[in-house]
Amino acid sequence: DIYYSNASYTTKISRSRTLAEYIIRRLIKQSPNSELALGDDRTRNELKKAGVTEKFFWNAYNAVRKAGNKATHSKNYNQLTVADFSEVNTAVITLYAYLFFDYFKKYKFGSNLDIVTAFSFLPPDMRFIVLRELVFYNYDCDVETGEVYTDLMEIYVLELGELPKED
Repeated sequence: DIYYSNASYTTKISRSRTLAEYIIRRLIKQSPNSELALGDDRTRNELKKAGVTEKFFWNAYNAVRKAGNKATHSKNYNQLTVADFSEVNTAVITLYAYLFFDYFKKYKFGSNLDIVTAFSFLPPDMRFIVLRELVFYNYDCDVETGEVYTDLMEIYVLELGELPKED
């Protein structure tokens, strides 16, 4: 309902933070009934212990945490904008994408046709994040056939309408 309601950006960001907390709970295998705070050192330590070290994850995590903090303090009420919500939305999409990235860290991209088929149904921006980071972090992908690179370029063209500029 955060996309279709007339709720304030403060409310939308607060609900986005809750969604991010569910993703974090999944990564650290924590019960939905236990306490979790994005700003808590215990949460960060649990994520690191679970092997979450990639910079793109931590940038998204911190974006949600900071905006969520602003959304919960009364002095910021009605000061949050569509740009703030857009930033948090992008960060939450990145956190979701991390779940797939984490799976493909463990299981080679392309090794399970059912997973690749399900992956293809994700929004292009989420698939782009996963594939870009798999390539960036040089995880064992199906580079022999060029499948990851082909998928990455296809998503880039679909999302941005053009090929990336050459260096």
